[in-house]
Amino acid sequence: MHTERQALFLLVLKKSPHKKNRACWVIRKCPVETRQNCPAWELQAGDLCWFINGTICQGQMRETWQKKMKICRQCRVFQTMLPI
Repeated sequence: MHTERQALFLLVLKKSPHKKNRACWVIRKCPVETRQNCPAWELQAGDLCWFINGTICQGQMRETWQKKMKICRQCRVFQTMLPI
């Protein structure tokens, strides 16, 4: 799990080190109240939402990395960042 997470992060950095991608809350059209409670919004890291623990996607947090990535792999934000 930790190896996968770090490998994906490094691949994203290698792919687009200077390119600024659209934030997840823009792409997914998250309501303001969801954004304000989401760590990706707080960190202004909407292109790394899949990497950040505790993000609120589809209205809820996931308890584990495996559950989170099951959702993320099907998400347009993740697929745009790293087509797998």
